[in-house]
Amino acid sequence: MFNRYRAFGLNYSDSVFAPAALISRNAGGYAVILSNQAQSGAAAAGEIRYTLDGHEPTAQSPRYDAPLTVPNGAEIRAAAFVGVDQASRTWARHIDAGTTLRRDSHSLERCSNGLGLLLEPIGNGVVPAGGPLAIDIMNPCWIDRGVDLSDGPRIVAAVAPLPFNFEIGADAAKIRVGDARTAEGELEFHIDGCDTPARGFLTLAPAAGSKAVTTLPAQVLPRVPGKHDLCLRFARPRLDPMWALDWIEIGE
Repeated sequence: MFNRYRAFGLNYSDSVFAPAALISRNAGGYAVILSNQAQSGAAAAGEIRYTLDGHEPTAQSPRYDAPLTVPNGAEIRAAAFVGVDQASRTWARHIDAGTTLRRDSHSLERCSNGLGLLLEPIGNGVVPAGGPLAIDIMNPCWIDRGVDLSDGPRIVAAVAPLPFNFEIGADAAKIRVGDARTAEGELEFHIDGCDTPARGFLTLAPAAGSKAVTTLPAQVLPRVPGKHDLCLRFARPRLDPMWALDWIEIGE
């Protein structure tokens, strides 16, 4: 069934099966933990299979059963399979020193506990880095705890515009809009509290013409001694589109 969807170019949702990853350094290189929303290891729910040589995974590729240790420079590709049928698009990541600087929407803390969903861009089939985007549609906002701002680190972010087609009635009026500085809006940075004045922003204009994930030009964060909680929220002129964060990288 999934192969038919791809053959006809249908942009189906694979959010239940799509792999997501947590990556960290360990003594042997990098630890990679793969997961998805489906039950891992149950054939009916989908098995994750992977490759480490850059080739596309198949139903004959190794099955993911436990965290992997991979060397610097490895390219890991993973997809979910139901029997011999590939149920998800392929997730891919080149592993290097910059990989551990990246935090995706799943590993960042949401700013509030509203209507949390896992959503996908409707663009060109590019799989978000961390799998389906984790977002609170009432408050698209994330917190990265304990960021060292002492040297004014560089930040890069990847974002995607999503259609706001949710029937939530009067609750839609509670969503914060109309506070953008520019025509398309911005991804704001707040330090030690989401209600503090914004200390910088990335304009969303470079991503406005795309329906897929777009990496915004880098910006330098304010130089503030010590570690601080960084709040990232979207300032937008209108309800639609709803902007979502795929990942951020903060470092030199």
